[in-house]
Amino acid sequence: MEEKEDFLKTKYYLDSALSNFKETDRNYASLSSRKEVFDQYAENYELLTRNDSLIKLSQLSATDQEAYVDAYLAREEERLIREAEEASERKSTGIFENLLAFGGSGGAGGSSFYWDNPAAIQRGSLEFNRTWGNRPLSDNWRSSNRGFQENTNEAIPSNTPATETASENSTETSFATQLPDKASLLSRIPNEPETLQKMREETENAYFNLGKLLYFDLKRPEKAVANLKKLIEEFPDTPKKPEAYYTLYLASRDLNGNPDQYAQLLNKEFPNSQFTKSVNNPEEVSGSQANFESAENYKKAYGYYSEQEYAAARDIIRETLNRYPLTKHTDRLLLLDILIAGKLESVDRYKERLQSFMQNAQDEELLAFAGELLQAVSEEEDSDVPAEETSQMGNEAGDVQETEAAALPTGEQSPYTENPSQTHIFILPMDEELAENVGNLTAELENFHNTNFTNERLRTGTIGLNRETKILIISPFPNAERSLVYRETFLNSFNNDSLPEEIKNSSFVISIENFQQLNKRKDLEEYRTFYEQAY
Repeated sequence: MEEKEDFLKTKYYLDSALSNFKETDRNYASLSSRKEVFDQYAENYELLTRNDSLIKLSQLSATDQEAYVDAYLAREEERLIREAEEASERKSTGIFENLLAFGGSGGAGGSSFYWDNPAAIQRGSLEFNRTWGNRPLSDNWRSSNRGFQENTNEAIPSNTPATETASENSTETSFATQLPDKASLLSRIPNEPETLQKMREETENAYFNLGKLLYFDLKRPEKAVANLKKLIEEFPDTPKKPEAYYTLYLASRDLNGNPDQYAQLLNKEFPNSQFTKSVNNPEEVSGSQANFESAENYKKAYGYYSEQEYAAARDIIRETLNRYPLTKHTDRLLLLDILIAGKLESVDRYKERLQSFMQNAQDEELLAFAGELLQAVSEEEDSDVPAEETSQMGNEAGDVQETEAAALPTGEQSPYTENPSQTHIFILPMDEELAENVGNLTAELENFHNTNFTNERLRTGTIGLNRETKILIISPFPNAERSLVYRETFLNSFNNDSLPEEIKNSSFVISIENFQQLNKRKDLEEYRTFYEQAY
């Protein structure tokens, strides 16, 4: 079975499983986290499949479109009748049913009594649909003054019997599924240029999102390569190309392929991209130390920016981005650099960089902020303010820029909320290398729990937060207080030779609700800011 089908099935199995779990259950947090990945896969895969089919249909002539829809409806009719016949064969043929069957035996061919024969019901339903369209049952339904498609989309009232002689509980009547009519199917094929353009953009994003999900979250590099190559083939001018090349580089390296070809493409086509710098500087791309230092340097750069020492701020940003090309703070550093460009460079260059940022950034808050900046400077250009006045930027768009920039690093409007009475979990973040070499950590934690938390029934699990960080989860704790008691005991009493003290001290607790936000936003430093204030 193809893996895509497995992923889709897993998504729907997880939907069903989580509906039977409570937030306090041991596996709720890890299942919820995993479910989000499969939800994203299903959303992008189904969108891609649907759009790809509709775009191809839109390129056919009207005659070919009708022929395609006719063939589709014929196949669906055959499928429905085949399923009904299979149901007839599965129907019980016990001796009493055979004796009581109306008009004869209930042999392998199915009962001759219409309402006991699912295949006959299905054929009758389809024939009715072809002749009269989708109609609810009502008096005088053949009346000539009733429009052919008058009630195409109306549902049959739940209290309307299918027939006076058929049982309301008859399972066979469920096979009388109405197919959509030809006109409604044809109307779904897009023809307007705006609609087609939107679908192409959605398809472009879906290829890109699937490539990243398959590589980073689902660990299927070969499938990731297929989707990203398709992206570049069908959308050669996509602004996602640098990151697509970078992910292809990583996946090809894992598959023992030819990653150098993508490194060369990055250096040739995008020499200034952070992804190119990452390929050229693989030793310090990411990891906990890189994240820490880039965060500290961001604070320093923002301090210089606030004091209008733009050159000093830019030097720190450029040095940090060169040394640590890809960290959790890369987008934030890039946007601060763009704000400085708004002070030191031309308006056109400033707008160009904002537009480029919005095409590639992932953080929704930063994207919204960049959009507001772009709108402000565009409105300023469209106004009649003299050039000498706009250069000073003392009001209007300039004020917007300063106000928004002041909110950029502070995190005052945190996405996290204080909820100490909610179920909590304990988190121990580790980089990929440490997680792989930490040895028998899980077994030692089980012994630690048996000694110190015998009645808690704690469970331990590990999930990937992002491509460079794994988090060890211990749950559940009924509230914040109990989780903090656990953390204090852990810091004072748990010892593992492979677990450095600074890693132990980086642990924290988090409510179930906030964990869902953290897993979505993937920003540990952002949560730590909230954690230090709230706990």
